[in-house]
Amino acid sequence: EITKQKLGVIAGEKPLVIHPFSGEALPVILEEIARIKPIPVFFGRDWNFGKAELPNGSIKLVFQYKEEEQILLEIPPLVGDHQLYNLCAVIAFLYACGLDMEIENLNKGIAKTKWAGRLEKVEEDKFLQSLPNGSEIWFDGAHNPGGASVLADWLKGQEEMQNILIISKTKNTDVAGFISPFSGLIEFGIALDSRGEIYPESTKVLQSGFGKNGI
Repeated sequence: EITKQKLGVIAGEKPLVIHPFSGEALPVILEEIARIKPIPVFFGRDWNFGKAELPNGSIKLVFQYKEEEQILLEIPPLVGDHQLYNLCAVIAFLYACGLDMEIENLNKGIAKTKWAGRLEKVEEDKFLQSLPNGSEIWFDGAHNPGGASVLADWLKGQEEMQNILIISKTKNTDVAGFISPFSGLIEFGIALDSRGEIYPESTKVLQSGFGKNGI
């Protein structure tokens, strides 16, 4: 349902880049492609990328669009491999639109990229000073089960620590489904009122979501 609403922005004979993680949304995407007839640009068929180590030891992204010459892209300073797919989907769209890009300027932009609230490491001492030495605080704006799965996948690849998940949410969302990917990864859950939210979910519901996942 959400996918169909978001696809309201596509138009016939205009590019539509298909992300590799379309998952259960893909049948809806294909249905709308058949109906509206945009120009689909599929990952694996029309665009692809990989990592490469250069002779100087640096790691770059190698991006390929159709029959165009491969280009080398900077690794964005964003945490999580999913951001590499996001970046390359955007580059594919720029190619599909026929934009003439200076690769040097493109890489300068990538190197300066910041995205607050997307696996953002909190560095302020006022939050860390009361925690044990070596503690880390990470903030992420994931709010649905898909975002939670990406966050949990990143957590699996981190150093083994005692993990605590602190959440607040909007009312009437899939709380248990959001928490489910973290089952077995976190030891404790903390439920907060979201005071800046117009319709905050109650802490009792959030606590119930932790309980349903054995946390």
